[in-house]
Amino acid sequence: LVADLYETCGGETTTDTVDAIKDIGFKYATKSGYSLSVSDITIPETKSDIINDSLKSAEDVMRDFRRGLLTEQKQNERVIEIWQDTTSEVAQAVKEAMDPDGNLSAQALSGATKGGFGPISQLAGMRGLMADPSGRIIPLPIRSNFREGLTALEYFISTHGARKGLADTALRTADAGYLTRRLVDVAQDLIINEEDCGTIDSIIIRRSDDIAGQSIGSRIFGRMTAEKVIDPETGEILVERNEMIDQKLVRQISASNVEEIRVRSPLTCELTHGICASCYGMDLGRGEMVEIGT
Repeated sequence: LVADLYETCGGETTTDTVDAIKDIGFKYATKSGYSLSVSDITIPETKSDIINDSLKSAEDVMRDFRRGLLTEQKQNERVIEIWQDTTSEVAQAVKEAMDPDGNLSAQALSGATKGGFGPISQLAGMRGLMADPSGRIIPLPIRSNFREGLTALEYFISTHGARKGLADTALRTADAGYLTRRLVDVAQDLIINEEDCGTIDSIIIRRSDDIAGQSIGSRIFGRMTAEKVIDPETGEILVERNEMIDQKLVRQISASNVEEIRVRSPLTCELTHGICASCYGMDLGRGEMVEIGT
């Protein structure tokens, strides 16, 4: 919506509109008086029945293991599967038992709670299975929730998850920093040095290619065409050669029967040092052709 507004009305109108939307959000969030109380957390009546059924199923698996009908690995897998299904079932029961107009469900449905109904099912349903720092799932589930309170054993099982979270955060930060440094090393020499290198090479973007679920429009936006784009049915020239594809042209091409388009790409740029503006295309930060020296 904001991108369409920017394209249609320009930067000044867009900033005013977005600011007004922000003000409306703050105004009515303040007026609503939404808050959270322990009494808003409703434990579903069916929870105990669901857990008792799962305990019986888990006991059947353990009995088969003791009789030698299952390997230890298979027994672990089945127990984990039972409790994962139970956690999902209890979470669904929590969702159904909640007041749809209550404060808690309103916050979850609005997207204000991180993870949607996940944290709410831990408050009112059951915490479920935890992972140890190595990532292995502990086959002993936490059947209590935060509303009821955890037993001493369940509390200590929970600490595995907390430790894993802290360890993962530290490791991921280091990995992200290392990746950033490598990307900078690769990209720092890619400077726009000329308007056009004059290459006739190009890459083909096909409508039929499903690349990360992106449409052909999102893949050609901001690129320069390497040859004319012609509608195969009408013979109409939709885009000339070396013309930048903006949103208007994207809509025309998406609505046409064009199956593939040849576009300029940094991969085929023939400059000895850096790349040219035509092969790079649009500066996505400004919505205009990239400038020399950037």
